[in-house]
Amino acid sequence: AQASGNVSTCFDAWCKAMEEAKRQALQAERERLEAMQRAQYERAMGVWAQSSEKGLLREVLAAWHQHVSEEKMRQLIRTESRSRRAAVTIKSVTKLLKAEDVSVLHMFF
Repeated sequence: AQASGNVSTCFDAWCKAMEEAKRQALQAERERLEAMQRAQYERAMGVWAQSSEKGLLREVLAAWHQHVSEEKMRQLIRTESRSRRAAVTIKSVTKLLKAEDVSVLHMFF
């Protein structure tokens, strides 16, 4: 019984140690990512501060072009979605009309 208790105590201690190691690894990774993000931000701010009016204009035009391209893609997707829905609707209505035609024929014959 005591051996079983010792094993249980050791297992609990090992589990806690593993949880702590995992927490520390996650914290270290979070700190590493934050440092990378800070460094990237500082580089970007340095580039921005040194950029000329021409460079800024290029960035604005590039962002505008990307926005227009994305909007065109969204519009195309919306149009395709509407076309698919319209095709499904037409198909359903056609089936319904065919079914009604058959039932009208059965009424008369």
